[in-house]
Amino acid sequence: MQITEDAVKDLCTSILDALKSNTRSGIDRAGERFKPYSERPFWMPYGAIYDKWAFWNYENSNSDKVSWSHKYYVLGVVWKGGYKDYKGVMLQGKTNTDIVDLTFTGAMLESLVFNYELKDNNSFKIELLSQEVEIPLLPTIEITIYFDDDEQALKAQWNYGKGRDFMGLPEDILSDVVGKWLDKI
Repeated sequence: MQITEDAVKDLCTSILDALKSNTRSGIDRAGERFKPYSERPFWMPYGAIYDKWAFWNYENSNSDKVSWSHKYYVLGVVWKGGYKDYKGVMLQGKTNTDIVDLTFTGAMLESLVFNYELKDNNSFKIELLSQEVEIPLLPTIEITIYFDDDEQALKAQWNYGKGRDFMGLPEDILSDVVGKWLDKI
């Protein structure tokens, strides 16, 4: 069986799409739900919010979610409900923060790319009563999925440190993706 470059690219794309879909569904590489977003209060400088989220300012801030504070002579916001509340407010309620999907802006998952290497295993031979039978083997395909953006890679590393391991697929999903690919080639 001859495996073409296009077929390998199709497999890589299918695996990457499944990884993104799995992550957006809140499922880690072991098939479990991600660890929930923190509800522990945290401080952040006001400038970090205002620079990215111009709609949000002191006048329209929701006082039951935040309190204002100065730390090191810098105006900041204490998010009373932790990152979970921060994400809900900044995305203006467009997402369910009870489901951890690692897609605040979507940039992290969109920066995932793949590379692959095809290693030809050729075939193996079996001798049966002085008759040689050659059985073709599928090549080994080594796929590397990585981030093409350093900032997004740091976000992924931070999430991994929080117990959210999304860089992989549960065995049943991976087997399904590969099985569908094998049926197509």
